[in-house]
Amino acid sequence: MTQKEFLKAVSEGNLTDEVQEYARVRFDKMDKADKEKKAMDAELYIAAYEAIADGKATTASETKDIIGVSVQKTSSILRGLVKEGKLRSENAIVGGRVTKHYYLV
Repeated sequence: MTQKEFLKAVSEGNLTDEVQEYARVRFDKMDKADKEKKAMDAELYIAAYEAIADGKATTASETKDIIGVSVQKTSSILRGLVKEGKLRSENAIVGGRVTKHYYLV
């Protein structure tokens, strides 16, 4: 069954065994991917925290090189750690640019 066929059947109220099975399989795949992403994010949070704690990094740019993800993802992780109260951040001017630095609480 294609997604289009599934949506058509649902929109018409035709909830056959095939439609329900398709929905279960799709849901299970989404749920598995969600769990894998959460596990990966947890590992990245730990790695980012350790990079800051060890003094190897203080910025998202430095941290990304250590944990191996994009600077955008790293910034998101570091903001999450600030929100959780594990890190604090301060803005500093480096080379004429404002840069956010992260430190242990």
